[in-house]
Amino acid sequence: MKLTKKSTIHIVLCLLLSLFCAIADETSELETQKKLLTEYKITPTEAGIIKHLEEISPTEDFMNNIDALIKQLGESFRKRKVAQKKLIALGSLVEAKIRESSKSDDPEIKFRCQKILESISSNDSDHTLYTCLEFLKRVKAKQAVSAILNAAPLYASSYLKAAADTTLITLVQDSDLKTLEKALKHKELSIRSLAVNAYGKCVGAKNSEKLYPYLKAKKPEMRLAAAKAIANLGDRKALAAFIELMGDENLDIRSKSAQFLRQFTNQYFNYSAYDNKKNRDGALVLWNVWQEEKSPTAKFHFPLKAYSGNYLNGNTLIAMNGAIELDRKKKEIFRYTHPSCWTAEKLANGNYLIGSHNTKKLIEVTPKKKIVWEYPMYAMSAHQLPNGNILIATHGSKSVLEIRKKDKKIVWQYDCNVQTYQAYRLANGNTLVSGHGFIRILTPKKKVIWEYTNGQYFYGIQPLPNGNIMVSDNTGGIVYELNRKKDRIWEYKVTSISVFKLRNGNVLIGKSNGIIEVTPKKEVIWNFGTSYGTAKR
Repeated sequence: MKLTKKSTIHIVLCLLLSLFCAIADETSELETQKKLLTEYKITPTEAGIIKHLEEISPTEDFMNNIDALIKQLGESFRKRKVAQKKLIALGSLVEAKIRESSKSDDPEIKFRCQKILESISSNDSDHTLYTCLEFLKRVKAKQAVSAILNAAPLYASSYLKAAADTTLITLVQDSDLKTLEKALKHKELSIRSLAVNAYGKCVGAKNSEKLYPYLKAKKPEMRLAAAKAIANLGDRKALAAFIELMGDENLDIRSKSAQFLRQFTNQYFNYSAYDNKKNRDGALVLWNVWQEEKSPTAKFHFPLKAYSGNYLNGNTLIAMNGAIELDRKKKEIFRYTHPSCWTAEKLANGNYLIGSHNTKKLIEVTPKKKIVWEYPMYAMSAHQLPNGNILIATHGSKSVLEIRKKDKKIVWQYDCNVQTYQAYRLANGNTLVSGHGFIRILTPKKKVIWEYTNGQYFYGIQPLPNGNIMVSDNTGGIVYELNRKKDRIWEYKVTSISVFKLRNGNVLIGKSNGIIEVTPKKEVIWNFGTSYGTAKR
């Protein structure tokens, strides 16, 4: 088709307008971050943030002292009490270490660390760190790599670790190679494991063998980080490492390894990290056969993406006749009206995915409230997957759909034959679905491998990292945490429509007249008045 002079000018003007809007959005976001940093008494410059990170980063002596206190948790009663009190007082500065030790083989240390986690909350410090990392990334800081690495022990949450990794990958230059090599020899595991992906970017795909020694590291966390870095370079050497780590004793290591391997290969073999050892081993046999017979000619997908990232950074997102984002002081920082809205999710790019059960329109809107994507569907829930597709629990058509975003084609579908409420894609490739009278886990081939039917209106569910499921049972007037043996290990009596467990153990519950936050001890510590809203943080 031949373009006229008039149409060419029109296209150029549209492109210039789009560029101007993008620059305006970027500038607006940067100004917001500057304001937040100023509120936290941090100078909003590269030098100011580096100074802040250096001031709060724990020294080697500090970390050694923390290790000693954690060890003391397993000793005499008096020493346990003293150590526990000291660790609680240190709060978020030690959360990452405490979270790691809460998986200890020593039952006393494990129990004490879990109690400490119930007593500390690092939402504010997490938000400060996240803003620092995002600011450094936006201004393309030149001297921040060392400071980001040294603060690694403070990155307790998964989204902070992902933010630090992304920022490092964005900022790292060839001149940082010596800094990264030094970090890879550091005594602190969190610093070593954070450095390896950035080191991979520096050495490049042609030198990926320089990462191979880290696949033999003693700590599985380091081996996993190395395998991910190698996969990001498109090197098939990562395959054997991921498969080996899927046999690890640690559930988190198994789950992440399966997640990364799935992304890298687009293969499944019905492996479940939370399954019993016999079934896991059976799936690993299939993986090893595939590696030997099929992988030499297989197509790999890289770089790997973060899975189910939460980009709210401690804010609360409520779906109630639209999307409302609140900061910690309940100040409204975003609102978009969408009638009968039941689902809202903040995406990695800062946009919002908003759906309605009564309006046939699932939309993605920018912070400036511009619709940039839409799909004609009644949605009870909608989540963006690591591959960019959208997983929708539909209202009316009684099904779960996976939609390819770029062309809106249905690439996977499960028909429930009853009203469908929620759907989540699990890290192992299976899908968790709730509908009228059931909660199910399905394989990619739609085989039901787990089902729970003790209830009717399962409006809200949430898969947890430990394999359990949070359930909002509207009919029974109760919210509970359900394990895979179908035992309720925690419950709270309330008529609810949504549930979302926070990483500090508290639970956000959506009721007909508002949102509440409940502690594990069932104390209401936060509320927000609304009508029929769902919430996440």
